[in-house]
Amino acid sequence: MRPKKSEQITGIIGRGELVRRLREREGLTWKQSNRIFEDLFADIADALTHGTSVYIPKLGKLYVVNMAVRRVRHPITKEMIEVEVGESIRFRQSANMRQKFKELKEAKEDI
Repeated sequence: MRPKKSEQITGIIGRGELVRRLREREGLTWKQSNRIFEDLFADIADALTHGTSVYIPKLGKLYVVNMAVRRVRHPITKEMIEVEVGESIRFRQSANMRQKFKELKEAKEDI
């Protein structure tokens, strides 16, 4: 199947495409696929907002980190100011994903 125009330009697969793939792979209706998608990501978001890490096998781990106060220069006034950054979400890929990227890179170099 030919990739959608948005995938060709940006390389991003959006919500609709993920739901479509789930629907086709599992033989579900649009409503069922949407419900699974929404519930899954609502649970992931809920876990992260409560400070719980989320591990997705063969993909990686999403986790929350507390950011320290940092000093930056204001772009207009050039004055040094402190920026308080609360929490941020990080992603650490699994060994399986690292291996896949390594194999892909090697395959591209062989061409």
